[in-house]
Amino acid sequence: MRSSRLIALALLLVLPCATAGAAPDAFEANLAIARKNVATEKGAAYDQALGAAMQAMPEVSSKMMDCLVENSDGPPVYGYFEFTSAKQYKVVLRPKSPLADCVTDALEGQSVPAPPSLPWLNVFELSL
Repeated sequence: MRSSRLIALALLLVLPCATAGAAPDAFEANLAIARKNVATEKGAAYDQALGAAMQAMPEVSSKMMDCLVENSDGPPVYGYFEFTSAKQYKVVLRPKSPLADCVTDALEGQSVPAPPSLPWLNVFELSL
């Protein structure tokens, strides 16, 4: 009887771990949505507008240049802008690295055009 309780307890501990690993990765799912968004006409237009707005900000351009110089040996980063309102967004990048942290810091908190709809995911990729 005691051994059957131990087996049942072991199964209770192992099964959640096995099913947790099977859950889709939220980052990859969001990245796929962001890539689909940019493939649409309104998504491509918004991507252009967002990029132009960021490039027009001298402080963003300066910070991005610093990021590239200071982390020139880092891996390329990719991810997305995640808009939860017309004015609020966060930048989610992988792989986690000093370059990703630097780029996130440079891009977040800026005044950018409102996305076409909410919530909105917009792809971001940076290769060195």
